[in-house]
Amino acid sequence: MKTTIIAAITIVLLIAIFIGIGISHSDMPGRTPYLVNDYAGVLNIATKEYLESLLKYVRDKGSRHTEVVVTIFKSLNGKPFDEFFRQYLARWWRWSIVENHNRIQIVIVTDAGKVRVGVGRPLDKIIDGPKANDIIHTLMLPRFTAGDYSTGTRVGVEAIIRKLEKR
Repeated sequence: MKTTIIAAITIVLLIAIFIGIGISHSDMPGRTPYLVNDYAGVLNIATKEYLESLLKYVRDKGSRHTEVVVTIFKSLNGKPFDEFFRQYLARWWRWSIVENHNRIQIVIVTDAGKVRVGVGRPLDKIIDGPKANDIIHTLMLPRFTAGDYSTGTRVGVEAIIRKLEKR
């Protein structure tokens, strides 16, 4: 009897955990074939096409196949930004088509005014936290504050690519 109750409680807890995980990721899109994913609708078409072409070129050239992906969300859906970023990054990283860790993920959340750059190894030696924050705070956020997401995103991506090309 006691064993049955413990087993039933364990099953209920496991179901609750799996349902919770499913809910926490259900509002987050999965991997797309695009390198620029604007779910907020803030980029103009010319910028989106330019960045997509530029990032495909960066990914496909040379032997390192560095993948840079830009994802723009309108809101955090009630989550703290750090939790939202970690969950999205973990989900995106799993589905990357690049087999090594030469990946950079730029996540922008317009309503929260937040930007984060996730960098895989060994690229974290080239674009570390201070360098990424400098790009975000000097190039991207001032333009985002002015409502110009297209220019802010473009100059941020171009700055990251310039740093990658110096390696």
